Amino acid sequence: MTKNRIYADHAATTPLLPEALEAMLPWLKDGFGNPSSLHSFGREARKAVEEARTTIAEYINAKPEEIFFTSGGTEANNWVIKGTTGGLLVSAYEHHSVLNAARSELKRGREVALIQPSGRGLVRARQLQSAIVDAGREADA
Repeated sequence: MTKNRIYADHAATTPLLPEALEAMLPWLKDGFGNPSSLHSFGREARKAVEEARTTIAEYINAKPEEIFFTSGGTEANNWVIKGTTGGLLVSAYEHHSVLNAARSELKRGREVALIQPSGRGLVRARQLQSAIVDAGREADA
């Protein structure tokens, strides 16, 4: 690999911080194990996951049970969109995982409003307010 290259697709993946790599190396080399398994490898992995969950929760002033780990952005987006109720306001510029999940919810009968940002990628407060008011009218009808 050349060191002169610049990676600009951070929407797909992001380079790992050296600190994160250092923290993960023991688990990538010797500490592998399915944290859902009952054997000792799994129990060790589960303990590490729970310690990470607690550390993150403390750092952001949350409860450990409020911290969820996903395989990536697409899974997280699907969890949030499909795991909530009520209408959705979605920017037309969203990642395809958000747009696809919103389309899926629309097909299931959920109300979805697509907000078209300006040419500079900005969503105006008026647009949001209008979409919310329209959603309220439809709910009342």
